[in-house]
Amino acid sequence: MSWLRIDDGLIDHPKLLEAGDLLGENGVALACGLYVEGLTYASRKLTDGKIFGSVLKTFHSVSDPISVANALVSVGLWDKTDDKNYAIHDYLEFNDSAKAVKKRRLTERDRKRSVRRVSAPDTGRTNDGHLAPIVRLARARSPTPTPIVKSTQKIRSTTEGETDDGCERAGAFCQLYRWTLYPDVQGVAYTPQQRVEISDLDAAERLTRSYTDEQLEEMARFFLAIPDDRDKFLKNKKRTVTMLLSYAEPIAKNLWGQRDRK
Repeated sequence: MSWLRIDDGLIDHPKLLEAGDLLGENGVALACGLYVEGLTYASRKLTDGKIFGSVLKTFHSVSDPISVANALVSVGLWDKTDDKNYAIHDYLEFNDSAKAVKKRRLTERDRKRSVRRVSAPDTGRTNDGHLAPIVRLARARSPTPTPIVKSTQKIRSTTEGETDDGCERAGAFCQLYRWTLYPDVQGVAYTPQQRVEISDLDAAERLTRSYTDEQLEEMARFFLAIPDDRDKFLKNKKRTVTMLLSYAEPIAKNLWGQRDRK
């Protein structure tokens, strides 16, 4: 959306009053209506004040825009550029040019992007929805994908001796849980207190030792979707990652037991 400047004395400007006299009954209102509509069109479409005849016919502030336009030309509020087209007189003296508006919009867009890059929460995913490289790191080092095994076994996402990325994966999962999964399923924001955040991070690190990122996401969605009336422990409570840890084994058994039966 752009803005334009209008003289607060327009309604009783001598030129507008003169155009009103030329138009007769309600002439001032007609002249003012078309003049302002022309300003808004030029500002919105970035025409630098030009009003094309083909567009003028579509203006709906007056019933006969051509006659009113000719009256505006007669008093010097508009100029006639050729047989069909018009231009608002001295438009660029009081309004920004199309070039200036476009440059300002580009600068503002870049500024907002910079702010978003700094302030946006790290959800652990890229803009296209894929897991970010920091979350994929452990799996990338493994020569083969980690299979889903039976629920009676521990499911690991890293190879033997691989522990350096535990904190990073835990942090990424906490961000994903807070900013994406919780709002998606519960429909409200998840804003834990600092002590809960610390506990969540510890729980997430323990979870990442046993489950892959995809499995953790599926387990979290299952956990968040459990109806309150099915578990009194969950009723009217904020569902933390720490609580997810306590439900991890039965949820895994439920999910992967169903898969095994397929």
